[in-house]
Amino acid sequence: MVAATVCVGATSCSDFLEEDNKTGETADLSYQTETGIDGLVNSAYAYGRGWWGKEPSLGLSEMGSDLFYYGYDNKQKSMLSYDLTSECYGFESKSGTNAVNDNHCLDQYWELFYAGVDVCNNTIKYVPLCSVLEDKKKNAYLGDAYFLRALYYSQMVALWGPIPYNGEPFEATKNNLTRVPEAVVYKNVLDDLKKSMEYFKSAGVTTSKTATGVGRATFYSAEALYARVALYAASWLGKNSVEGYGDLYTEALNAAQDVISNSGASFYSRYSDTWSMNNEEAEDNKENLFAVHYNNVLNSGYDNCVPQRFAEKGEGQFNSLLTRKGYGSNGGSAMNLMFVSLWNNGCSDLGGSGNKITTVFQRITGSANAGMPYLQRNENGYLLGTDGSYMDENGDIYSKSGALIAKKSEYEKDGNNYVEKNSGKLLLETTQLSIDCSAYYSPYGRGFTRYLPSLYLWKELDKIKATDQRYNGTLLTHYNIPKELAYNAAKYPDMAKQEFKSYDEAYKEDGNYFNGGGYAILYSILDGDSPEGQALQAEAKNKYRLQFAFGGDIPVYTSGDVATALPTEGKKEVSSVYGDNRYNDAKIEGRRSFPGIKKFLDDQLDPNYMTYDISYRDIMVLRLAEMYLIKAEAELQTGNATAALETINTLRNARAISGQDNSIQAVYGESTVDIETILRERAIELCGEFQRWFDLKRTHTLIDHVKKYNAQGSANIALKHYYRPIPATEFDAVKNKGNVSVTQDANGVLQYTTASESFWQNPGY
Repeated sequence: MVAATVCVGATSCSDFLEEDNKTGETADLSYQTETGIDGLVNSAYAYGRGWWGKEPSLGLSEMGSDLFYYGYDNKQKSMLSYDLTSECYGFESKSGTNAVNDNHCLDQYWELFYAGVDVCNNTIKYVPLCSVLEDKKKNAYLGDAYFLRALYYSQMVALWGPIPYNGEPFEATKNNLTRVPEAVVYKNVLDDLKKSMEYFKSAGVTTSKTATGVGRATFYSAEALYARVALYAASWLGKNSVEGYGDLYTEALNAAQDVISNSGASFYSRYSDTWSMNNEEAEDNKENLFAVHYNNVLNSGYDNCVPQRFAEKGEGQFNSLLTRKGYGSNGGSAMNLMFVSLWNNGCSDLGGSGNKITTVFQRITGSANAGMPYLQRNENGYLLGTDGSYMDENGDIYSKSGALIAKKSEYEKDGNNYVEKNSGKLLLETTQLSIDCSAYYSPYGRGFTRYLPSLYLWKELDKIKATDQRYNGTLLTHYNIPKELAYNAAKYPDMAKQEFKSYDEAYKEDGNYFNGGGYAILYSILDGDSPEGQALQAEAKNKYRLQFAFGGDIPVYTSGDVATALPTEGKKEVSSVYGDNRYNDAKIEGRRSFPGIKKFLDDQLDPNYMTYDISYRDIMVLRLAEMYLIKAEAELQTGNATAALETINTLRNARAISGQDNSIQAVYGESTVDIETILRERAIELCGEFQRWFDLKRTHTLIDHVKKYNAQGSANIALKHYYRPIPATEFDAVKNKGNVSVTQDANGVLQYTTASESFWQNPGY
């Protein structure tokens, strides 16, 4: 990319000390062309692909909260259990090392965001100097640059608090860095967003169709981010904390309302369409306000990856956790992998994975293995012979006319056929058929077991199951199979005796196939030891694997108490339901077998990328529903709880199941709104969307919610964890380190309002 050759010479503190700036005559010449300027802007946007849609940023922004636990193969367990230090493991991607096995990646993101900021600064410098651009196009590009600089700084200040602020391109070595107070950073961010809106407005960039390119921002992107940032600063630092902005809640309220009223964004009547891969192109998604764009070609040759580091002469590489597949591949989003359990390659009770007559699941990777085999049966489910003979439910073999050929005791199996004992005479010759399951199984994704819903989140979603589309649109509580394959599951001989739903009917209802077929695996929120749980287990016995949230034979969690529940670990040597060893495999544990999050899965079959290990889904950063939630919170904090309730109910009505009253009053019996109401609504709507940790931080509820709802982090979490540590590699590189005594108040906020000449580490690290 253009930026990799002529822009910043430094992208981390250590690089700042070692590299000279590479902008100069080459840049002056390159940026006198529209192609050069557009390449620069394209580079600025590309840094977003290192955060939105990637695994370590999901850990930093959603996990260690109240909504998710880390799973078996998670790569950030130390951070998520709040055993977090400033130690860094570098940029290598060597298998088996902490760099890929247990890496917070804070050093990666420090460098990534500052590199992105510097490209923005160069854009702001060179666009006005480009004589071949018309003023309207210049303004549009400047709108891009100010928007992205604000976006990247808003992430940094939320992670680290006071940070060095660079408003100009790097032109000289910097070895003395100043951490700017948070309120000053927020002022700069809000100022940038105002400028972005002004430039976009003057350029007429108000819709994605008028943006400077695919996946780029508009006036309403900037205004939506302005609403979010104003709300964040107000709730974290105080409503009057930013000089020159008055009541920040009012700023957030007014901005959110304008986006709602005038952006043109709207809701789908069917919630699942919000997340359908048919609508993944953000510029065509009705609810999108801004998204990080991924090209739909996932093979090499297109740039879906984060730019290379400017270290090592512009050929440095970020860790594979940020690139997912490295720079040798095209890259993409990893969100289709993050919330997937071992559905096809888990415990062997369902026959394992593969194209065999004894299996029900297979990870389908192409047409060669799309067909799942089964034996032909008649309308009664009886095994059918090639000559019309059949085997009835008792195992006796009859001719086509109904004459008895052999009792069960008189024959034995020979492959897929049945022969008379002793003589070997063929009695029943079966026909093996196959069914193409690619459209049904590919959307399930690959079982990376990175994250699973907390018991708290599952319970909250279950409360809205009867009234709200978001339950079905968010939570994947079962893995289904076509009826043709039901007889393949030897350990569940009655699997075919449950109700099977037409896949066509399921698609018509939901726009996807998730609810088609019948259960092979079901996860139930019930207590498996309760009368209701025992009744469900009796119904499920011999039909499908049943895992309760807690209690019963093979629970997902250790307890029904949201404060102490943990994902279960280990195998069940002898099933208490079946009395055999079908669950004598650690893959049955809750860390690896759990309900998933559906909305990030690639729900539509793309024959080019079946059950793929990366996705081209655009990642929505800002969308309409958040504006309603921002508006409601701002209304609450400006003294109008009645309006806040009305705003929340407007959103809930848009998400309601047809004919159902989904209001707060009807579902919860509540008539008032407080901050916990807001946080609950944000959990239901925004779970998994790179916001939850920040929501708990800014509302000063992080410690409280982790202690109440996340036993993986509750023992270690402390006041210091409201901030992430400055990466040790960055801290060690500066020359003006000092022992600056900065404390936190009872709400966790650093008491730092005047910039110090010394560079200091966040308290406790």
